[in-house]
Amino acid sequence: MIYRNILKLIILLILLGLIINLFSTDYIEMSWNKPQICSKISLSLNHDRINENQIISKRMSNETQSKFVFHSKSMFLKSLRQYFSKSEKGNFIEYASKEKEAYLKLNLQTGYEFVDNTLGNSYNFLHFGLKFHGLLGKNICFYGDWWKGHIGKDLNYAIENSQVIDSWFQYDDERTVIYLDNFKGKLLYKGKHGNLAIGNGKFKIGNNIGGSIILNDACNDYGYFSSSYDLDKLQISFIHNSILPDSLSESHPKFIDKYLVIHKIDWLPNKKFHLFLGEEVVYGNRSMDVNYLLPFSFYRIIEHNISDRDNVLIFSGINYYSQNKAYYLNLIFDEFSKNKIFTSWWGNKYAAQVGFAYKFNFDFIERIVGEFTAIRPWIYTHKFMESKFSNNKISLGFPDGSNLIQFALEANFEVGKNITIDVFGSYTKQGSTGNDFSINYEQLG
Repeated sequence: MIYRNILKLIILLILLGLIINLFSTDYIEMSWNKPQICSKISLSLNHDRINENQIISKRMSNETQSKFVFHSKSMFLKSLRQYFSKSEKGNFIEYASKEKEAYLKLNLQTGYEFVDNTLGNSYNFLHFGLKFHGLLGKNICFYGDWWKGHIGKDLNYAIENSQVIDSWFQYDDERTVIYLDNFKGKLLYKGKHGNLAIGNGKFKIGNNIGGSIILNDACNDYGYFSSSYDLDKLQISFIHNSILPDSLSESHPKFIDKYLVIHKIDWLPNKKFHLFLGEEVVYGNRSMDVNYLLPFSFYRIIEHNISDRDNVLIFSGINYYSQNKAYYLNLIFDEFSKNKIFTSWWGNKYAAQVGFAYKFNFDFIERIVGEFTAIRPWIYTHKFMESKFSNNKISLGFPDGSNLIQFALEANFEVGKNITIDVFGSYTKQGSTGNDFSINYEQLG
């Protein structure tokens, strides 16, 4: 009986999904940080539904008007055709007001996903949700993305492998279904020389396909406020995030205050070259520290002067783009001794990531990316629980940990108009010492 009801719900949600899209859009960039090269491999469409570089569509015209997908038969049929194609998607409801200088669009969406491996483990994920975004006046942009769903079949396999299970979830009474939901959104003021924003989301720093060594986004979304300043070829960006500590108790979690602060300088002298440099700090077990609110200060010096109790990392990167080729290098440092940098001293905590991408100019194969990553032990660890480089028991650093080397390769193919094939493979060699962010580095002996 339960499977019959699930089947009815799937059919209903698919029919609802058919009416999601209708009108074409133009876009305004509103992201705080977005790498140009990322892996296209994902086991769930809900893992990263928002692309902040393509989130706000401009007003439809100079006149006040509204559109609705059921307004006419032709509109509905056009939406139906777009749903089964890779063409640019549109909106369920779209409204523009010239008098109030306002624009709003709303999408409904749903989906069913099935994940299976060669060993017979599998799970399914049924979800539905709502997306909306728009403009208020000439400077205020906003968006929201909410979804709710449940996972069935092999729940243990789903907990270990599903990308959407990255925070809170609950079982039904018989522990046969997992229920979960998620929301992300942003309210942004876009000025002439920079942006101010408050929102809920997650970020990644540095081009990569195997995962970022600087800041990875495999965790749950977190609240933040951010700012960026555009000085032509020089950009200064700042973000202060509220994240969750790793509670020691499973039955009665105890959560204290924990924060992640990042500031970054980007230099873009031309379209080919990009250099960035920045710091990130994890601190907690106290209220928000105003010492870290100045985006142009030196965080490591500040941390030294407040009793050396927080976790500060310095990062940098270089990107070079030439026609259809791209080269990138990412570096991150916790601490090291210049006299011992080429020795096996445990205090040398740094990582490097280098990659090459080639974009083809013909059909079928779109892109190929090769990458090498080397990470020293202990880099994401800290002696205090609240300062570990993590969000609610999920690392904010390289997803496979530290004390490793990894070779990764990804190829992306386009088969016809509506089918894409993405292939990713990696070889990782990892040591057993200092390879996990949860280890206390003072317990070496």
